[in-house]
Amino acid sequence: MPLTLRSLSLLGPDGLSRVGKALVIVLTVWALVVVMPDAVRIVRPLGNLGFSADNNGSIYDVEEGGPAAKAGVSEGDRIALDKMSCWAHSPECEQLLAVFGGMGGLQYVRPGTSVRLWLRAAGKPNDPARHVTIASRPEEHGTTSTDQAFWRISLAADELGALAFILCSAWLLWRRPCTMTAGFFAYALWFNPGQYFEFYSWLQGHPVAMFVQETLQTIFQSLGYVGFVVLALYFPNDVSRPRLRWVVGVLPWIFSVLTVLQLGSFLNAFGVGTELITRASYIAGWSVDAAVLLYILPAVLLDQPPEEKARTKWLLTGCVIGLSSFIFADFNEATTMSPFNLSETTTQWLYFVNVITLAVVLYTVRHHRVVNVGFTLTRGIERVGMWAMVTGLGAFLIHRIDEQLGSEFHWDEIAVSLALVGVTLAWERVQEFTIELLDYVLFPRFRKALEELRALGHRLGNIKSVVHLERTLIERPAHELHISSAAVFRHHRSGVFRRYSAKGWAPRTLSEFAPTGSLVTDYLKDDEHPVRLRNARWATSPLPEGVGLPTVAVPIRAFGRLHAVVLYGAHIKGDDLNGEEIEVLEALARSAALAYESVESAALRRQVRSLARMRV
Repeated sequence: MPLTLRSLSLLGPDGLSRVGKALVIVLTVWALVVVMPDAVRIVRPLGNLGFSADNNGSIYDVEEGGPAAKAGVSEGDRIALDKMSCWAHSPECEQLLAVFGGMGGLQYVRPGTSVRLWLRAAGKPNDPARHVTIASRPEEHGTTSTDQAFWRISLAADELGALAFILCSAWLLWRRPCTMTAGFFAYALWFNPGQYFEFYSWLQGHPVAMFVQETLQTIFQSLGYVGFVVLALYFPNDVSRPRLRWVVGVLPWIFSVLTVLQLGSFLNAFGVGTELITRASYIAGWSVDAAVLLYILPAVLLDQPPEEKARTKWLLTGCVIGLSSFIFADFNEATTMSPFNLSETTTQWLYFVNVITLAVVLYTVRHHRVVNVGFTLTRGIERVGMWAMVTGLGAFLIHRIDEQLGSEFHWDEIAVSLALVGVTLAWERVQEFTIELLDYVLFPRFRKALEELRALGHRLGNIKSVVHLERTLIERPAHELHISSAAVFRHHRSGVFRRYSAKGWAPRTLSEFAPTGSLVTDYLKDDEHPVRLRNARWATSPLPEGVGLPTVAVPIRAFGRLHAVVLYGAHIKGDDLNGEEIEVLEALARSAALAYESVESAALRRQVRSLARMRV
């Protein structure tokens, strides 16, 4: 039986079944309970023991002057797991969970907590264990108030990102219940930017609750990896590819292997060193992610039509950025394999970047037409680069002024500062110029096409024939912008708009529409600007299919009168028209409206002269 919501009895005739809705609500609440308490840390920090240990109990980092160092703990010391096992030493179990609860490595405890550990000295495994008591102190992030502020901002961003991630994925499944959105929901339950130190610090004093939560963590972390595979397999229209159906059969095995490895990593609470198992667990999970990004999504792209390819490219790009950032953050925070020593603030920002994955999924699932991802990404990098440059100039300016306030001013330094002020104030102009310059380098064909269409707009007034004008509105934009279809619907009689010139429209497709209950009423009533056609149900007759389906309607209106409507399809490669292209088409329509008026005025003048001659 194929893997679907209906096969799992989660789908009813009108959406999710009652069981499905209840399950979504329960899992959403659970996910929020795990991550949202960390928002409290913004105003009330947790306790820090001043050391980190791997899952074998080996202490690999001791903060200089911290609580652990003051208690005599040294790097290389090893926690005596045999003397603190939760099997037989229940009083010691709570102390051990302060180090290993949820994961090894970085860990926090409740404020004011003191932890008693049995340790063996570095390089002396056969020596008797010694008992040390470590009194926690409030966690610190940086040495200045600015460092603390940045840490709080990054944590707030993570918590807000987690809230959006979980609720939006649940909303998406609720509104569009299908296997694809269920896979994304399973992924979002665990792989969101939220932190869970506050929640696990509370569980440290409740071993049974901790073990239950670790079991749930194992299940939903494994389901998250499986959900990511399901999302990729069924994206974007909840249809699996026949040649990838074998992957569906492998999913139970993937889940089982990941679950066993993750459960095995928690055995250190029972006296077993699990560093090797933990590393294997993370590597196995990351391997699943890599398989999706490097094999499954590229394979899905091979047999998709152009419009679906454009959406899948968005998903692939978003996951390469967002998920890779999440994995790198996890690599640094949750494992001992990283050679980097990143601050927690940096790690939290890396987790936050995974919000890009949420944004991409929402965008591509809700919109069947998407703009070109390469163009959008490059534009985003341009704007971020400009923002960073101007922000840097502003910071340098403030620093220079601050320096000069305490010393004698020099005119040359004042001139530099004034110049920086000028650059900052001219931000918009500098941005426009830079983006235009980069466009000539990165998108020369695109920039040339826009210039050609702008120049065409200035020449439309010279056209003396309506037929020639309409053919120009169809053929030139389609050629310059690689548009798959275009059609001009001119006002004919009694408000009816009839198709007179078209490209990519078959003879049996829509030939006219009336003003009532049609495109004019629903989209373009009293509107002089182009309108994106998110839904083409206004048409009673067939429309072009695939990339040819109209994506934007451009009205040709002058002096309050709607002369015609031009419907443009998507690009030949399947991506939607971007904002700049639509702006150029709007400018072209304004010029065309004046040309229509000019042609009609010339026709009227010829009629008047003809009538005058007849009277003579």
